[in-house]
Amino acid sequence: MAQTLFLSPTTVTQTAGTDTVSWDLAGATPWAQDGNCCGTTEPLRAVSLPTGLTGQRKTHMLLWSGWDLGSVSGTVNGIELRVYAEKNGRVRDSVVQLHRNGSLVGANRASGTAGDEHTYGNNSDTWGAALTAADLQTLQVGLIYQSGNMPHSDHAYVDTVQLRVTYTP
Repeated sequence: MAQTLFLSPTTVTQTAGTDTVSWDLAGATPWAQDGNCCGTTEPLRAVSLPTGLTGQRKTHMLLWSGWDLGSVSGTVNGIELRVYAEKNGRVRDSVVQLHRNGSLVGANRASGTAGDEHTYGNNSDTWGAALTAADLQTLQVGLIYQSGNMPHSDHAYVDTVQLRVTYTP
């Protein structure tokens, strides 16, 4: 019989990209849904010109980790990720992907949608990654956001993420 475990991260870090917007992680409490975690250090923008939009950028990658997965054993059946964010409806997800050993793995579940709270994956989705229970001990979740497709200047905030792992012991 499958079992489900809900988890919160204990750590959030960031990795810089080329010409990407950094996150302010000072005082971050990545495990709590308390409005006190990550915010972009400058707004993501899209400026309208007669020739189209310009100035669009992406954020550094947020890496969420430190899941207490000690009780997970056997076969991993699915991974579901719930992201709690505030993006003013114009900032879009660019990367929502599992991260292991310094690399993104499996399928990118970003849908390019705006909005504040999203669930990615489900109880039978392993994101196209062959993961064992042991692999989960070093699992991270990577998030990147980007400017939307209409003129705007908005900060993005990510409060926390929660992982739900379904497994058969």
